[in-house]
Amino acid sequence: MIIERDIEPTLRKAASGFPVVLLTGPRQSGKSTIIRHVFADYRSVSLEDVDTRQWAKEDPRGFLRENGDHLFIDEVQYAPELFSYMQTIVDSKDEPGMFILSGSQNFSMMKNVTQSLAGRVGILSLLPLSLRELARAADQTKLAISNDTLNDVIFLGGYPRLFRSDIDPVLFYSSYFTTYLERDVRAENAIGDLVRFTNFMRVCAARVGEQVNWADLARVADIDERTAKSWMNVLGACFIVRPLQPYCRNFDKRITKAPRLYFYDTGLACNLLGIRAPVDLNLHTSYGHLFENLIVNEYLKGTLNFGLPPNCYYWRENDTYEVDLLVEDGPKLHGYEIKASWTARDKFVRGLARFATVSETSRDDLKVIYTGDTKTRINGFEFLPFAMLDGKWVIPPDGCDQAVELVDASVDGGPV
Repeated sequence: MIIERDIEPTLRKAASGFPVVLLTGPRQSGKSTIIRHVFADYRSVSLEDVDTRQWAKEDPRGFLRENGDHLFIDEVQYAPELFSYMQTIVDSKDEPGMFILSGSQNFSMMKNVTQSLAGRVGILSLLPLSLRELARAADQTKLAISNDTLNDVIFLGGYPRLFRSDIDPVLFYSSYFTTYLERDVRAENAIGDLVRFTNFMRVCAARVGEQVNWADLARVADIDERTAKSWMNVLGACFIVRPLQPYCRNFDKRITKAPRLYFYDTGLACNLLGIRAPVDLNLHTSYGHLFENLIVNEYLKGTLNFGLPPNCYYWRENDTYEVDLLVEDGPKLHGYEIKASWTARDKFVRGLARFATVSETSRDDLKVIYTGDTKTRINGFEFLPFAMLDGKWVIPPDGCDQAVELVDASVDGGPV
């Protein structure tokens, strides 16, 4: 079963303009599946295979010569030696769509890519399934997106394998976590104590949606602050967590400077929190923050699927007023307060009202996304049910056209 992905048109456009296209993203997000679907006529090799990897590393020139162009190389980070030889071939032929690459690790791979293929490579990122993609594939996944299924959506997350096969989510994420530790983390050569690193990840999960307090994070994880920051970089590089930066414009200097912490997938966060069934979310202290995480992810997926830079932030003033998600669209700002509540209440718009005043942003551009089932307005602010989000709330009408222009500028194509 192949679930239609929003990134398909962007992949095709990138391959029509760049000699090399690199698709990054977390493991199991569907990179290989979508590439083989979109570029079905390309020769495909995977560097997961030990013999193929050794060949590519020891004889990169021969590897590329034998396989030719119109080649898809999966898990290309295992053989960074290929990039400089690829550059020579690309410069001699200069044709679009010669090589399609995929990779899960962003740390060292991106350094090699930017050094060897700058200006020649279109870089895109694929995250797990979005609400829009899940809603479109409801007949295939057996999961209709509605207010009644919100717990299932948060608990399951968006990894395609969970919807392609009858696999227990708890087993899937436990295995995913173990694989991540054994392969990606060890590959970074940055972690000496996997037991403490595991505990650090669980501490991070318990702080989803909160501002990062490095001293507290380090104390609870029993490490020093320098190590906490280093490990957070590893989690970001491997598409596990994403710090959301504060919006720091000069119209108000009293705002916070600390980033908020989110996971790229709520299902993995639930597993790390020990949540074993959707019903367990109802009374969990992290429920509101996990819902917030879901909506922030939805924005990220929407922009990245169209090859656009995710210009998003949060805003908080003096621990009194806040806006959970701010989106920059040129000179314009859009703001979203995110509430896990079936009831629309006037207190939910206090932060939006304050932000509208200090930033001179129109109330029409500031909304509340909540778990209710009815569109409504309070004090001039619109309330949007999460189940009505179809992706268009973050994507401009000409998003696909912009993607080809912006994709090469997104050199930091992974953690954003």
